[in-house]
Amino acid sequence: MRRNFFPFFAALSSLLLLFLAGAFPFPAGAAEAVPQAGRIELPISGGRIRGVAYPRSFFFSGIPYAQPPVGALRWRPPQPLQPWQGVIDCVWNPQLCPQPGERPGYPESEDCLRLSIWTPDLVPEKPLPVFVWIHGGAFVTGGGTLPLYDGRVLAERYNFVVVTINYRLGPFGFFTHPELEREAGNSGVGNYGLMDQLAALEWVRDNIRSFGGDPGNVTLAGESAGAMSVDALLWNPRARGLFHRAVIESGTLLGGGFLFSNRYLRPESVRAESARAARMLGADDSAEGLRKLRELPPEELLKIQSDFIGWRDAAEKVVFAPALDGVWMPANPLRALERGEYATLPVIVGFNTDEETLFIERFLDQAAAESLVERSCGGEAAAELAGCFRSDDWRSYPGVSIRMLGFHTPARMLADGLAKAGSPVYFYWFAKVPVENRGKYIGCPHGTEIGYIFGNLNSFAQGVDGEISSDLAERLCGFARNNVPEAKGRLPWPRYTPDKQEFLRIENPFVPGQKPDGKHAAMIERMIRAIWK
Repeated sequence: MRRNFFPFFAALSSLLLLFLAGAFPFPAGAAEAVPQAGRIELPISGGRIRGVAYPRSFFFSGIPYAQPPVGALRWRPPQPLQPWQGVIDCVWNPQLCPQPGERPGYPESEDCLRLSIWTPDLVPEKPLPVFVWIHGGAFVTGGGTLPLYDGRVLAERYNFVVVTINYRLGPFGFFTHPELEREAGNSGVGNYGLMDQLAALEWVRDNIRSFGGDPGNVTLAGESAGAMSVDALLWNPRARGLFHRAVIESGTLLGGGFLFSNRYLRPESVRAESARAARMLGADDSAEGLRKLRELPPEELLKIQSDFIGWRDAAEKVVFAPALDGVWMPANPLRALERGEYATLPVIVGFNTDEETLFIERFLDQAAAESLVERSCGGEAAAELAGCFRSDDWRSYPGVSIRMLGFHTPARMLADGLAKAGSPVYFYWFAKVPVENRGKYIGCPHGTEIGYIFGNLNSFAQGVDGEISSDLAERLCGFARNNVPEAKGRLPWPRYTPDKQEFLRIENPFVPGQKPDGKHAAMIERMIRAIWK
């Protein structure tokens, strides 16, 4: 069977959601079963909401931050929330945006422009630092209420106000049509999911004081597609002042040029894929065609959405991805970096040792894996990669190529560009192999660090794992309070500079290092630059 490549992150993130959602119980979801948990009502702009009062924290699940993007509002920028009467129940609202796959206990609806907040104190003596998280999932799957992103530990132990957000995904978040572009004028190409992220940040600015948070001290973080989103928001002038430092984990726009085979990110590609989707749904490029599309039930749109890669035929499925339109994302992230167009803010950026292994192990055979590299880089470049990385294990050549081209070297190049522009940059290499992965090919794959960051390791958070998690959380506290990821008694985290390329390797113990992408880095960078010509 012929195999075709669809965005790399989808496979990884979907697997992570399937495997990890069951590994990390979600305390907020058990609110009804916790005897000591009470209820609390809170006024915010627009009306009142009801959440959960725990002994050491407060939790509000699924707070709306914009009007539901349904009916005539499907494929429109997020609209301001209208005032409401009564109280919106935010005790437990795990709702996700429509997406492929099934997640029992997590209903899906287009009425999904919602965020969740954990806070240790509603009326602190001094406003608390805010940590806003953008989830990954290839811009296709995921949601801020999933157990992986439970912010209760960060709130209770480290005095953060934690915010996780939903944003429109797949065909709901990244679709365009001639009539839509005429409606919008010169305001971008189909990047509704990115517009949602900005609207959520604006809501945080306007409302976070009600939760004890400081709107002047917001750390924006994300992983995978969420990291690509943070990268884009660092560039976007509309986002200036909405966050004050950034954490970019295992994903960059530079790497997206390879991981999304580049063509999927181009405005013309988004238009072509959207037009193909419209035809498959029996609609044309007229106003009547758009009306028909807006009236379709969500499940009809999802039928044509590519969710995984490999066995799905690209001729029968449609790829929906953000557009590098120069409005919501830089038209060319490499040039934007070189021109110093990014906001000058403190940034943490890094990657995991084995970013590619989950993908390789679950979805690709040898022919499909090698084809991915060849189609993305071209035959001559692929041959050069094969000469460097091929071994007796067929996974070596495409695996290391995916790791270096999609993650390691793009992260270093982003760090170089930001540091040259004056941003304080701190680079990490997450190398801790979870206990269950020791001795296995999968090693330390994409997404491993998330549980450590949030402190949601639960049953296996004993000994070394728990110490690493605490260390990272304390460094995050230092970063949020003084822009330096350090903690008392901990190994100093060197500031990254393009000449020395110093970083912190996170394992047991933490160790400093230099030149994070090491051997063959110059060759890989040359290939990435060629992708972005």
